[in-house]
Amino acid sequence: MKKWYFALLPALLLAACSQSEGKDKPAFYEEELIPNIIYTLAVQYVVDGKLTAPPVPGKVEKGQMIQVTATVENTGDNDYTFGGTPCDGDLTIAINKGGVKLSGAGDITADFCIQSYVEHTLKAGEKITASAEFNLDDVETGVYKLSSSYAKKRFVKELEITD
Repeated sequence: MKKWYFALLPALLLAACSQSEGKDKPAFYEEELIPNIIYTLAVQYVVDGKLTAPPVPGKVEKGQMIQVTATVENTGDNDYTFGGTPCDGDLTIAINKGGVKLSGAGDITADFCIQSYVEHTLKAGEKITASAEFNLDDVETGVYKLSSSYAKKRFVKELEITD
């Protein structure tokens, strides 16, 4: 009888670990907008200086502080070069609803950029990261557009703010 117990114990431990593994993972979105250029967005609560995942991906509660992290990675073998304003070479984040952008701190998308043309390069294998924090104390509930911008492309997902 003891032999089957010892055979079953590793399976039970593995199952318990795999169930708790995803609890602090952020809501995560990933898309290849340009061949070999992967865009990601992650949303987490900021509680006492620590990051925790929202209980329901894509939904956050009003009154909370959230951090949004965006990445862009060149998974190809070649550098990716593009032209545009200096702002086009910055990875930035925005949350808006009905044309109104939430204020935040960090790598926030500029309202406009009128500087002259330059070339930008994301080297093969290179990954860039941006993050921004948003205080949801005084926002309306509803569905917002969560976006990151890089290389004249916008990666947009919906984010619902609930009571």
